[in-house]
Amino acid sequence: MIDKGDALAVTRQCALLDLCRSSLYYKPVALSAKDLELMRRIDEIHLAFPFYGSRKIRNELWAKGYDVGGDRVRRLMRRMGIEALYIKPRLSASHRGHRKYPCVCCGARDPAPPRSSMPLSKGYSVTASVSRPSTSKTLSRKPSAGRPKRALPSRRPLPWSGR
Repeated sequence: MIDKGDALAVTRQCALLDLCRSSLYYKPVALSAKDLELMRRIDEIHLAFPFYGSRKIRNELWAKGYDVGGDRVRRLMRRMGIEALYIKPRLSASHRGHRKYPCVCCGARDPAPPRSSMPLSKGYSVTASVSRPSTSKTLSRKPSAGRPKRALPSRRPLPWSGR
């Protein structure tokens, strides 16, 4: 897209493509081997204790001999797309002005699609799937690579919705 040897200046090429010039020089850094090892350990702890947050996982890592801080554990958990499973405050209280949309598949109110995280050789993949409850058949499955925090299926019409 951008040719540094072209007669047109690089700043002008970036302006024509509506790109920030600093993004032209950015080289992404791969995860270190230590980060991948920590992610594997965090995943093991999270599978054993899904209700543990970043602080408890950090304490478990300390008990296993890893010298790691809470910020690093939080960052890796965010990158993997995992969070503690517990009742969060005031999630059931809705605002009067907000409209509630029924679920397309079963009439319930806005259920979250099932998600699964699986370790790969270089990082993690989070998969979200949409299933029809009456047939227990998976209709759509979409893997996520980047920041998998909100890996949701695309908003195209579902086959049984008639839209």
